[in-house]
Amino acid sequence: MSLMKSAVAAALIVAVSLPAAAQQVTSAEDIVRSLQSGTPVAARSLDADTIVSGLRSRFATQPASANAPLKSISVVPGAPVVEAPVVTAPPVDYAAVEASVGALPSLDMEIFFDYDSATIKPESFPTLVELGRALTDPRLAGSRFIVAGHTDAAGSNAYNLALSEARAASVRNALVSMFPIDPSGLLAFGFGEEQLRVPQHPTAAVNRRVQVMNLGY
Repeated sequence: MSLMKSAVAAALIVAVSLPAAAQQVTSAEDIVRSLQSGTPVAARSLDADTIVSGLRSRFATQPASANAPLKSISVVPGAPVVEAPVVTAPPVDYAAVEASVGALPSLDMEIFFDYDSATIKPESFPTLVELGRALTDPRLAGSRFIVAGHTDAAGSNAYNLALSEARAASVRNALVSMFPIDPSGLLAFGFGEEQLRVPQHPTAAVNRRVQVMNLGY
């Protein structure tokens, strides 16, 4: 472990030992068990790379012009026009992506943030420690994971999407800085208000959560 990671981990151990606001902390063992269960990779309709690609496409914020087909261009003034190939991405079956995401082994984590912020509250440090221990457990070795941020339905969809993504990134970055986790194997996505836990109560606090999913290999 690097000197920086050792220092951060030591600070968190101190924080965990201090009295904190009441918060239910899921043990590393329970997290491992939850992330081991679910639909086997071979039985899913989409593989991990296709799921990730679909999520990136679904929640992309690139301008429409970035995906526009290439047209005829002239490289040198007066030279014949060169027909550039028209490159279009294959259509994404978002229903299949959503179904595959729903089949992933996952667990909702109770991680608190400052109001209207992606700053993790100190009382959530024990939860981060248990999560980090779980993700580095040998039983989950080789797996890739998604840290998904979710909000309630208060505010605009665009705002909630950005906030959930920032919060998911905060959790991911904290875990990577504290534990020997390969950054390429821990992805952060913001789902905004797209997947409310209790749709009949769209502004309920239970909808504001961080979810960890096991993509498999």
